[in-house]
Amino acid sequence: MFTNQTEPVEDLCPKCRTNRPYTLRKKEIQKKINGKNFHFQISAAYCSVCGAEMSPPGLIDYNIKEVEGQYQLMTTDPFS
Repeated sequence: MFTNQTEPVEDLCPKCRTNRPYTLRKKEIQKKINGKNFHFQISAAYCSVCGAEMSPPGLIDYNIKEVEGQYQLMTTDPFS
C-alpha cells in the first residue's frame, strides 16, 4: 500500500486541520525489547504543506510488519 505510491494521496493534517497531500520518508526509531535496544527504520507521513507528521490509515499496520521483518533479520542466527 505505501511502497509504490504513484499518485498523490491526501489525509487529514492535524496542524492544517484539512485534507492535504503527504509524502513518505524513512524515520529511525529505537525500541527496547527484552532489555536490549534495537533501531528500526519505519515509514512516516509528512504534510506536504506544513511538514507536520500525519497518520494515514494503514500506516501503523504497515510499520508493524516492517519492524517485525527487521527484528527477525536482527535476531535470526544466519548459521543455523
